[in-house]
Amino acid sequence: MQKAKYYITTFLFAIAFNINAQVPTGPEIAWQRCYGGSANDFFSDAIHTTDGGILASILTSSTNGDLTGIPYSNGWIIKFNSDLEIEWQKFSGYYDCQFTANKIFQLNDESYIYGGATEIDCGENNGFWTLV
Repeated sequence: MQKAKYYITTFLFAIAFNINAQVPTGPEIAWQRCYGGSANDFFSDAIHTTDGGILASILTSSTNGDLTGIPYSNGWIIKFNSDLEIEWQKFSGYYDCQFTANKIFQLNDESYIYGGATEIDCGENNGFWTLV
């Protein structure tokens, strides 16, 4: 009976090891960098641009780090060049009025448009908005 338990245990261990060995590890990280500040920063969208860069939209409540000197900006758009360096960035929002940049598009004339919404009471400025 002991031999049977040994063989069954060995067999189950071999199956478990084989299954674990066949699980793919996923893609390798080609590049990474942390952007933002010490408060909450949330990624919302990104697109590849026709010049080989990336345009990303972020919801942020940080006022330090990469956002030093930009008080109360909620919508943050970053344009990276093809070398993944910041080419330009735009901010939108103001104190106590949370703007979100939800979706970004590149237009046929290679300009950009992004849209979002206000998420809390912003007086007369509630609703959806777009910026070019």
